[in-house]
Amino acid sequence: MIDLIALEKQFCDAANNEGAAGWARFFAPHGAMVGSLANPPIVGPDAIESAMKAFFDTPGNKLVWTPMHADLSSDGTLGYTYGIYQRTMVDEDGQVTEATGKYMTVWKRQENGQWLIEADIGN
Repeated sequence: MIDLIALEKQFCDAANNEGAAGWARFFAPHGAMVGSLANPPIVGPDAIESAMKAFFDTPGNKLVWTPMHADLSSDGTLGYTYGIYQRTMVDEDGQVTEATGKYMTVWKRQENGQWLIEADIGN
């Protein structure tokens, strides 16, 4: 059985170690990013990577999240996690702003057995 909490932590580590590419590779082909950084929703790994590139390429910017709960569907093909995040952003003048919020991630087991994100929602 998949440990979605561990998978969520791998997602966070990949994003912070590999940047936008690490973030995007966890999304399904039609996975969507919805919420504070995505209005309207951004769909697909390529579009998501492009949308997140400037954030992750800016020195000092960081997005860290902590899953608080996870659950799976009875057939083991869908799951979700939710938790809290902290975002640090540095503007062009070097000013640092921090924000906190909540998120929910919907995961789906792909035909090859890999778990990928169908929707990532943050406030």
